[in-house]
Amino acid sequence: MTLPCNVRGLGRGGGRLLGSGTLAVAAACAVTLTSSPAGATGMQGHMYVTEMAVRSLPPGELRTLLDSRRDLWLDGSFLPDSGYAANDAYGEMAHWEQFVEAYINWIRSSFSPPFTSGAAADHVAVLMGAASHGMLDQTFDTLLVDRAAELGDDTSELDTGIDAWIVNDLGRKENPPIVVDTQGISQVFATGFGYDVSPDTIMSGLNTAKQAIGAVITLLAKNDQVFRDASPWAVTHYLDAGTPGSYPYSVPVVAGYMENIWRRLQGDHAMNRAIIGTWPNDGAADVPVDHASVSSFVTLFSGHGLVPGSVTSDSAFVQDAEGNRVPCEVRTRGDDWAGMIQLRPQADWAYHATYRVTLTSGIASLYGEHLASPFTLQFTTACAPGDEASCATAQGGGEGGCAISQARGSGAGGWWPVAAAAAVWVAARRRREGAQNADGREGRPSKRA
Repeated sequence: MTLPCNVRGLGRGGGRLLGSGTLAVAAACAVTLTSSPAGATGMQGHMYVTEMAVRSLPPGELRTLLDSRRDLWLDGSFLPDSGYAANDAYGEMAHWEQFVEAYINWIRSSFSPPFTSGAAADHVAVLMGAASHGMLDQTFDTLLVDRAAELGDDTSELDTGIDAWIVNDLGRKENPPIVVDTQGISQVFATGFGYDVSPDTIMSGLNTAKQAIGAVITLLAKNDQVFRDASPWAVTHYLDAGTPGSYPYSVPVVAGYMENIWRRLQGDHAMNRAIIGTWPNDGAADVPVDHASVSSFVTLFSGHGLVPGSVTSDSAFVQDAEGNRVPCEVRTRGDDWAGMIQLRPQADWAYHATYRVTLTSGIASLYGEHLASPFTLQFTTACAPGDEASCATAQGGGEGGCAISQARGSGAGGWWPVAAAAAVWVAARRRREGAQNADGREGRPSKRA
């Protein structure tokens, strides 16, 4: 039987530059900041994930280009949040797929392929940093932040808190020089949005954001325990590769997005590698059954902007082992084009049951392209309480095993040595400090009309 789903959108929403606590510190440092809608990771976190994604790319033109332009993609990684520092709407615009596509079109109209040298390559590097920011906000907000809130964390200052944790947990104190071509970026907003923002305004926003990054490094990181106390679950999971939405989870998703954008820059609009990450991953076991928890939602990320109207209960659905479609609510997240699809069950999944997720060729990209063949994944839910022994699963523990990006094809291997080193560092620090491991909402965007 076929059961209809409600189809809703999450709309657009921005990140916070810094939380209220940081605002007070920044004011003392003569840094004027503007707060924006809650959510998102912080700017140090964005630079970190961008760097890990670049390192994980396979050898080739894109990797070579980015390896020699580190400051440019670091600047791009906080370009979207710099708009909040400038109190200008360009910041919100830069978080989403419409900006990515506008930047692609501007590069293609301003330079000649293959865009691997000179000013063209410089802008590609900035684009990749900004795109990383937007995609990380989607993975982090919809999976990790919402889960942390479910488990009782105070997530109102999580963006600032994580930046302070990174300084101490990973020893990262990135605060790069501002080297971007703000004249070119101003033209991207003019041609892509019909929006007038001056190069000086963008430069002012970037410089103010840079001051805020410095305030976190020099001041707030010294008192990061207050953020750890407020978010005990998030602090023990944001670097955990098995936690959906964590930085290790997000790295291959962001890298997959970069690879799709590079192909789009070259005029390749095929959607054969469009799905860059999922939760649950294909073959996952022990998936939670609670339909009200983000841990039970099926979430898929796309390397192409998707036409929201093409994502319906007919083109995105879940079936049980007998082939019956399971009632769900279909949601998308994005601006004019969606970067995420989420299927929310309307009732609890059955215990120890297998489900199949399907995206059909009815889903269209902003280029009018469609999936060449259906994308599918399969997952199995957790055992009923008290019945674990009789329904033992191949994948154990936690919240469904490792949630690794799907359909990447290559390039993920370089991340894992870095993740392992980070895990050792964090574990050692927790042992020294005696940190307590505390285990256990659609995020910040508004709903699309």
